[in-house]
Amino acid sequence: MRNTWVLSSILAALLSCKASPSAPSYERTRGTKDERPKPGVSVPKPLGGIETPEGVLILLSDPNEVAFPRLTHAQWEFTVRDLLFLSTVPGNSKNFPVDKPTKFGNDGTNFFISGDLWAAYRDAAEDLAEKVGSNANAYKKILPSDSADSKTIVATILKRAYRRPVVDKEIAEMLAIYNKGSSFFPSIKDEKGANIAALLSAVLQSPLFLYRSELGKAGEDESATLSEYELASRLSYAIWNSMPDAALFKAADDKSILKTRASPGERRHT
Repeated sequence: MRNTWVLSSILAALLSCKASPSAPSYERTRGTKDERPKPGVSVPKPLGGIETPEGVLILLSDPNEVAFPRLTHAQWEFTVRDLLFLSTVPGNSKNFPVDKPTKFGNDGTNFFISGDLWAAYRDAAEDLAEKVGSNANAYKKILPSDSADSKTIVATILKRAYRRPVVDKEIAEMLAIYNKGSSFFPSIKDEKGANIAALLSAVLQSPLFLYRSELGKAGEDESATLSEYELASRLSYAIWNSMPDAALFKAADDKSILKTRASPGERRHT
């Protein structure tokens, strides 16, 4: 189990962090404020950009897009393990192209998605989706409950995968894929398993999973303050190289993570 006393020792420092060392390129390296790309603008595929729930289109073709750092291969392994409640890392990253060596292994400006890496992500997503969807014991681990309806299942999985609450549009888009699971995975005869497989295949290929948002909330100057969910994500990846666990999600949900000091009870081992 993770130790919450570790969180309290560095939380105060993270609370004062800016969203990233440089602002996202939609505002600074893509031209003036009036020239920046607007939501709905066509961008290169397959991973040309992200449209945030607030309607801001972020281009990802520039490797210096450090407000949206891509998961490293190690982070991908640990995040998939924790997202799917696997007993160990899946190991699919052995098939990923090797990232360019950097002085610091966590330098987000050097991690971007090439065509070869995109294909490897796709293959890994489909492989893992089929394995989980074909095993009822495996896919039941990621369900909120055995009786949960389709929308609740999709919303729950998306929140954990995207590491933040999701909006109705995002749920609706993935729900449409979920409901056609048997078409995408006809070899899986269990309808719910096929639906889960289709959802996971799409989610694990989504830039909203593959990138970590550190856009933050803009202030009066060029600085930005991380949201409670962005802070939880940065904290978790800084310590465990993986997605937030249930305790960190709860701290983000109730905004207690934004407190600058932890209470004595929060310093104990859990």
